[in-house]
Order: sequence, then structure tokens, then C-alpha cells
Amino acid sequence: MAVGIWLKIYPSGRKNAVKYADEIIVLSKGVQDYFKETYGRETHFIPNGVNRPQIRETNLITEKFGLKKDSYILFLGRLVPEKGIRYLVEAFKNVKTDKKLVIAGGSSDTDSFMEELKELAKGDNRILFTGFVQGAMLDELYSNKDMNKFVFIYAWISGWCAVCLFCMFQPFMEIWMGCEMLFPMIDVVLICLYFYSLTMGDVRSQYSSAAGLFWENRKYVLVEALSNIVLNYILGKLFGVHGIIAATLISILLINFIWGSAILFKCYFKDYKVGEFYKKHFFYFGVAIIAAISRALPWSSWSRQASRASRR
Repeated sequence: MAVGIWLKIYPSGRKNAVKYADEIIVLSKGVQDYFKETYGRETHFIPNGVNRPQIRETNLITEKFGLKKDSYILFLGRLVPEKGIRYLVEAFKNVKTDKKLVIAGGSSDTDSFMEELKELAKGDNRILFTGFVQGAMLDELYSNKDMNKFVFIYAWISGWCAVCLFCMFQPFMEIWMGCEMLFPMIDVVLICLYFYSLTMGDVRSQYSSAAGLFWENRKYVLVEALSNIVLNYILGKLFGVHGIIAATLISILLINFIWGSAILFKCYFKDYKVGEFYKKHFFYFGVAIIAAISRALPWSSWSRQASRASRR
């Protein structure tokens, strides 16, 4: 804490610390790039390691919080605004379910945001704040949460955002840049599909990271990167911008989502069928597409009227 305050008061102290340090270790590639671009200093990237959680039956969490297997949705992390927890709480309050939302983690700097979350959750006894957890209790929380409800909530939010993007993209661009700068509708469709397909792997990625499946995921990550490059080149040559977006979309769906999910269910969710996971996601995907089509029609009419008015 004292060092952080000192660096804010004396900016040159940061430069000197970077310049004269024997070696510097960073935890992320982003920070490594920052040191290189800002100070021209080479650093050593050593990511945080994790221990794989042990699969446990409900015991401690039942005794302390009344939780049973598949009876809750789990958020685990620092309670800070940038993680979007308030949106999770607001969305969950609008979901009709007997599942509980378990928010596990402590505040980062002050308790003010935690108090804000508790105030937001007031009146809904399904929302449970456990505070900081570790050890056997943490393993139990990981082992017995209900992933399906979390996927539903996240898919609902993502679908709503994708539909809004689809409906508002062209009208906004027409108001801002004019009709001559509008994308072809096929590009708008592909951009929205790309946005939604990215979110499809978010929940799976969080569980995969928490389970420490970095070694198991090494192959699909490399294959995804290589296939993305190859498909971008081929489809970009053939179809231009449409092909580039479509190439990225294909690599995300076929490799990141399908292959990555298969690894997670094979190594961690061994009692569940990955096929059911796929079915749920593609069902939500279909609902989002239907909603986008039904909501886009009025905006298409508005756009045509605006175009005719501008030509007059």
C-alpha cells in the first residue's frame, strides 16, 4: 500500500524502479506489453498457477449455507464493479427459479461495493453472499453448482445484447455517418453472429480455467489460431470482408466452442453429457435469431423511410 501511494506521489519513482530492478516478473501478457511499450523494459511472463479442485460431495456448504448439489449458480471472484456483478444480480432477480445465486468472494479495496450489492439483492432470499472461501468449502462449491442455470442467464443477456446490436446497427450508422457509409446487411448479420458466438464460450471458459485445464486445452487453442489464419486468408480472398468475418465465426464455433466444451465435459463434468450442453446453447442461439428477425422488421421500415426522406 505504501509503495503504491509513493509511486502516485512521485511518478519518477516508477520509472526508476523499472529501470534499476534486476529482473521484473509479470502475470499477464498485457502487463508485459505495457512495460515494453512504456519503458522499453523486457520482463519475464510467469502466469499464476492453480491447483485443480477436488471433486467433493456436499457437506460443509450444506451445513453452513443449506446448499445441495445442482441447487445453485456460482459466482466466484473479487467483488469489484468491473466484473459486472450488479448486472448478474439484477438479471437473476428477474428469473423465475428455485435455484440460489451464490456469490463467493470478498471485497477488493473497500466494503462499499459489497454493501451496494447486498442492498440490490435485498428482498430476494435466493441470493447468498458467502464471503471469502477457500480449501474444502471452495472445492465443494465448484463440484456441486448448477451450470445450466448460469448458461441460461448468460445466454439471455448475450442474446438480448446481440438483438439490440442487430436492430440498432444500421439506424445508428445512418444517423452518424450517412447512408453512403452503411455496411451491407450481410456484414451486419455476420458481425452480430460473431458477437454472440464469442459469448457462447464465455461460461465454459470460466469453468475450464477454474478447473485448471490449461494443459488439456493446449491443442485446441493452437488449432483454433492456425485455422483462423488459414480460413481468413482463403475466405478473405474469395469473399472479402464477408469471408473474413465468416472465417473467424467458423473457427470460434467449431473449435473454440464445440471442441473446448468437449474437453471440459470429458475432464471435469464427467457425470453430464456434452450433447445436452450443445442442444441448450443452439436452442438459445435459435431464439436470439428469431427475436432479431422479428424486431428488425420495424427498423428496416424506418430505415427505408429515412432514406426516401433524405433523397427528397
